[in-house]
Amino acid sequence: MTTRIDKLVARGFVRREPCGTDRRSLKVVLSARGCSLVDSIVGARMEDATECLASVTKAQRAELARLLRLVNQGLEALDDPE
Repeated sequence: MTTRIDKLVARGFVRREPCGTDRRSLKVVLSARGCSLVDSIVGARMEDATECLASVTKAQRAELARLLRLVNQGLEALDDPE
């Protein structure tokens, strides 16, 4: 993982920052260049998704949105420390 992050740092996509009170850890944060790249990639993927959903009815899209909300709730529950 360190080698991969080093390469991303060298290309200017991320930077390392201290992690609060834990001096042994560092956070990896997107740089402005990294954010721009992600934004362009997400934009392209959204266009792809729009094309993929062209044949899906409005009702099917609503059902898909409902199911994805359930999945998201499950993922949030995994992140909740309580």
